[in-house]
Parts: sequence; C-alpha cells; structure tokens
Amino acid sequence: MSITTQTLAERLATRLVDQGVALEDATVFAEAFAGDLTEWLGGEGAVPAALASRVTATAAAWNTDVMQRLDWWTGPADGGPNGDGLYPMINAAGVETMFPSLAKILDSTAKGNPGWTAKSKIEPDGATRAVVRILDWVGGEGAKPATGYIAEDGSLVGSAAAAYDFFGPISTTLTGLKVGAEVAKSGAETARDSALVAQTNLETLRGVVIGMANVPSVFVGGQEVQPTAMSFDLYVIEGYYVATAKPYRPIDPLTEVDAAGSIPALKSATSALVNCPTIMIAGREVQPTELSFDLYVVRGKYLDTGLTYDPLNPVVVNDVVGNTSVLLTKTTGLVNCPPVTVGGREVQPTELSFDLCVVRGTYLDTGEAYDPLAPVAPLDPAAQRVVALNSTTIDCPPVTFGGRLLQPLELSFDLYVQRGVYLDTGEYYEPFGAQASEGGLVVIQTPTKLRVFRKGSNPASNHFIEHQFENDPDPSKNSDVWRLNGDWDVVRVGAFEFTRVQQITNPGERERAIQEQGALDFMGGNAHGNEEKFATAMVVDDILHDINQTLAFTCDKLEFFQASKLYKVGNPDKYTPKGPVAANSYCRWIFEPAGVDVSTELQWQMSMTLAITYLAMMPVWRVSETGAQITTTGMKSPTWALEDISTSSHPGTQTKAAIIKAWGSTGYGVQMEMLDGWDKPNRQSRISNSVSPAYNKLYFDITGSGYVTAVNEVMRARFRFTINTTN
Repeated sequence: MSITTQTLAERLATRLVDQGVALEDATVFAEAFAGDLTEWLGGEGAVPAALASRVTATAAAWNTDVMQRLDWWTGPADGGPNGDGLYPMINAAGVETMFPSLAKILDSTAKGNPGWTAKSKIEPDGATRAVVRILDWVGGEGAKPATGYIAEDGSLVGSAAAAYDFFGPISTTLTGLKVGAEVAKSGAETARDSALVAQTNLETLRGVVIGMANVPSVFVGGQEVQPTAMSFDLYVIEGYYVATAKPYRPIDPLTEVDAAGSIPALKSATSALVNCPTIMIAGREVQPTELSFDLYVVRGKYLDTGLTYDPLNPVVVNDVVGNTSVLLTKTTGLVNCPPVTVGGREVQPTELSFDLCVVRGTYLDTGEAYDPLAPVAPLDPAAQRVVALNSTTIDCPPVTFGGRLLQPLELSFDLYVQRGVYLDTGEYYEPFGAQASEGGLVVIQTPTKLRVFRKGSNPASNHFIEHQFENDPDPSKNSDVWRLNGDWDVVRVGAFEFTRVQQITNPGERERAIQEQGALDFMGGNAHGNEEKFATAMVVDDILHDINQTLAFTCDKLEFFQASKLYKVGNPDKYTPKGPVAANSYCRWIFEPAGVDVSTELQWQMSMTLAITYLAMMPVWRVSETGAQITTTGMKSPTWALEDISTSSHPGTQTKAAIIKAWGSTGYGVQMEMLDGWDKPNRQSRISNSVSPAYNKLYFDITGSGYVTAVNEVMRARFRFTINTTN
C-alpha cells in the first residue's frame, strides 16, 4: 500500500517527537517536509513508484543515447534507417535529428583511393559489458587492416575480455569515439597518400644526394627504403620509402634511440657518427664522438661518468691510450694516420686521396712539406699517379668502361664512378640519374621558366645549347604568354649545373607578330603585347607534367601547349582600353634533341586586312652584345647561294624561301624551316639587316601585305628550328 507525501511527512514528525527530538512546531515541519518531498517526487500525491518510473525512463533514454552513438560511429556510409548513411539522434527534449555516420563523413572528405570501412558488430561480454568487434574491412585499397576487438585506446585486441566496455560512463564512450575517429582518419590519410604516390615522379628523387649514388635500397620494417644519408658504418640515417616517397628518418636529433631499430643513437654534431657503437677503453665504456681516418677514437665520452674522453690534446704528440705516434694537423680526420715511406724517407700524411694514397704530408726527418701534386703537375713524381680534375678523386686511376679508358671525376660511397671523362675523346660520362640519355634533354624548371638543354654536335666537349622558355607577364601591355626568350652556348659543369659561355640569339619575338594595315603596332608576344593566355599544359615523354613546380629532370621530349587571345591594337592608345579579340591562338612547342618544333593555329574572330603575319622568327645575333661575331654567312632555299651577312650592309632581300640557314666562324649555326602554312601567294621571308640591335633576324611572313581574314577562318603555320655549336 502506498502513502502520500503528506502522510509520510506527518509520520516522520510524530516519530521524531516520540524519540525526544524537540521540534518547535511539528505541524509546520510536517507541511514543509511534505512540500519538499512533493517537489522531489514530481507532484502532489506522488508515490515512490512514480519516482522509480522516472528513474527507469531516464535510464532507458541514457541507453538509447549510447546505442544511437554506437550506431552512428560503426554504421557504414550507406546504412541507417533510410540507407543513406544518416543516423537518428534524439536530444533531451525528444527532438530527433539525422546525422551522417563517421564512415559517410570520411567517404565524402577523403582524397585519393577509398579508405577501409569497418564491418563490425556489438557483442555481449557477460551480463553487464558490451564490446565492439571488427569482423572485416571493406571498400578500401591496399593492405587490409587487422580485425579483432576494440580496446580502450582504439587499438585492436584478440579477446573480448581485453576490449573496451562501450556501456561505461558516457565520457568514456566519447573518448572511445574520438580514438576510433582517429583510427579511421589514419586509414583515410593512408588512402590519400596512396593517391599521391601515383602523382609523384620518383625519378626526381634520384641523385639529390650526390655522395649516395648507387646505394642499393634496404628493407626496414618490411618496407623498401632508398637511403639518402648513411652513418660511418653504413647505417641508414635518412632516406625515403620507395612505395610512397615519404621521408624515412629513424633518428631524431633530440632522441637517444633509433625508433626503427632501437639502436642507441649518437647525439652529436658529427652526423657521420650516428649509430657508432661504444667501445671499451681501459675497462670503461666510451661513446665515440669523433673518429680518425682509420676509425680510431679521437674524442668521446665516458658513459659511467659523462666526462670527456680526449686522448689527444693540442700539446700531446702521443696517443696515451694506444701509444701510437701521431701528427697533430688541421685535418682532424687524419689523427692516428701512420707514417709511410716515400723514396726511402718517412712521410707523415696530412691529406689522403680516395684510395688512401698520400696527397700531402710532412717529411719526418726534416719537417719539410711533401706535396707531390702541384696544381699544374700532371703526375705525382714520387708515385707516378694520375691527377684527376676533382680534389676528392686525386690519384684515382682510370678505369676501362665499354672498352674505353675513363677518368673518374666523382665517385659514389662504394667507389662506383658517378661522373667522369673519356680519355680518348674528352666526352662527358655520367651514368647515374642526372645524366640525360644519349642525345636527350636536361631541363631545369620553375613555375615561370624552363631552361631546356640540348647537347651540341661536338661529342668531345661538354657544350650544350640552352633554350630559355618563360612567362613574364606585363599587364601594361596586355601581355601574359609563355614564349621562347633567348638561346645560349653553355658548358655543363655538373648534373644540373651549366655555365653560360655566349648568347646566340636576341630575346626578341619568335612565335607571333601580326600587324593590321594602319595599326600602330603588331599584336602578339611580349615585346608588342596584346596577347593573353587562357590555358596551358605541359607533357614530358608523353606524360602530363605539373607546370607549377621547381625541379630538374631529364627527358627525351618536352611539349608545351598554350591557348591565348590576340587583341586588336588600339588607337590612339595601343593598350587602353583593351581591344576586342581579333583571333584565338593555339600554340604547341616540341623540344627534342634534334631541335625545336613550333606550330600555331589562329582562329580569326573578326575580318581585318593584314600588313604582316610573322608566325616564325629567329633573332640570331650578327654581332653579340659582348662583341662576338655569331653569324657571317647565310643561305636560302631553293638556290642555296651563299650570302655575306657579316655586316648590316647586306641587302636583306625578300624571297619565298622556306628554309634559311646562317652561321659564323665562332662555331655557331642556325636553321629555320617552314613545315606547314607556307602556301599563300604573297608569303615572303628574309634575313634582317638591322643596325640596332645588330642581329640577322630570320623572318617568315606567311601572308604578305593585303591579306583579308574572314570570321571563323583557321590559319595554320608550323616551323622547326635548330641552333648548334661545334665548340
């Protein structure tokens, strides 16, 4: 039988009085206490059964909230009551709201290959626990994650007993959700990284660390790693994962342990001593911090006390530990180097070649310097050894490669030849990464400039031709286009290093200069302006290439595509306001070892009478700005008669020649040939006799004066040019 709150309050007041409790007014106490109970239980006349009902309802709501959150977290992207990945959540007011599941969120935001989605279920573990079990992973690519039960830290465990109880306090549940989200996020990032691999040109990573040429890859944790830096004893210090191109750096400068192999690392400024093992000296363990050329310990630290171990101080001439006579020199790497006998006399080495031949030293009997190799001497008179061009390979003997003697200039860590010169011809030899394939191209790229290098015709030299191709916008002239902008004779001095010797062409227009009759100027290019690009693309060896990056690479073919608008020249101001579009231009450049091919298609948007239509030009110097005579003689098809173009007094006669050649006594030659579009009756070509600038510019006007364009008319031209050096 239930009683009311009023009855309970009255009975409590009576019992308190019966027990001797002094109440000032028992009736007032009973009424006040009845009010408190009524408020606590939720209404007049409420009974404990009502309270129990409210507690039960609250527990049920709590349980519903937990189950809804678990459904949201573990639900697939196409699950939920409507199969759309949306799951219901009911708030305290009883309002239901649909939220996308975690899988649906990741599915819509992850980039690259799809990540894995957990296939899971909730399993009971005894009477009061419930755990989440990952049965499988679906929908992803690459290695499938492991299965099991979810532990409190988000990792997977093998048993339900070790798994996390998802019916614990709600704060713990939310923590579990956060950890799970991070696990799923990691899967999404892995998928994204897989996509990035497909966009990464691993070839560009070769040869960055020159001293690591020819180092074979190694396996670390089951993954292939390409080393880029190694310790003194050939441990890998830095590298990159071959599969993902992500960096591998097992040793943090601030840590004591190599996390990958748990090998004690050495924290010192001498990076070459990373992973150097400790040694025992006089019964005490010493960590080396500096080694001699032959791996004697020069400096170190006692591990028991932390004190410095320094057997050789500036005034000591003996290694007190090993009692080995040494010579103190500025070359610390040669401490402990033993003396050698040269010509019957003892010499203390102070500098060694790659193969431990003595380059410099001191005669111990007199103290005079031993220097067998003067900068100009071809031989070591004491040992009759060959002198190389690079000090790091002094005394390196020639090797036979392909039946020919090759003088090494640079060696890899394991003494493979990285760069060299053939002794019979002087031809440059570079087998690794940075060297272009036979007759290939070398390219140095920035987002606004390409420097493309082609080998000159002399196989016995390192001379190349550099073509500069760049985008240099000038808004004041309505100019924003990529264009050829100068050519040089250069000497290759490194994998991607060139020294300019002579400029061969003036940075004038090459691709387009079109003038309407009566117009104040030409339209097209950078010098004249009124041309702006609206699309570009770059293709290297038939693969799309990102223009907006900075790198150096080699290839056999480079193509560049540009779409632009040509604007009618204004009057009286040529550029303001910007004129209407006269034509759309579509241009393609092809750089190959044999030369450069340029094609243009004009789609006319208005009718106009043309005075000149230059769609092929070559601003080759007659006399360069440094005073060099670049071209002296010309030749034109079809008669091939020689013309003296050594001065500005040559006639510059207009012809219909489709091929023009020019060369000079300094070893440079150029040729231009029209391959398409050279068919209009008034076409004309010539060699300019300009005084200033002093160039013999080759011009090809494909229409001549008086040609009238038609709206939607398509006009095409294609030419090939070569620039060569015999130097």
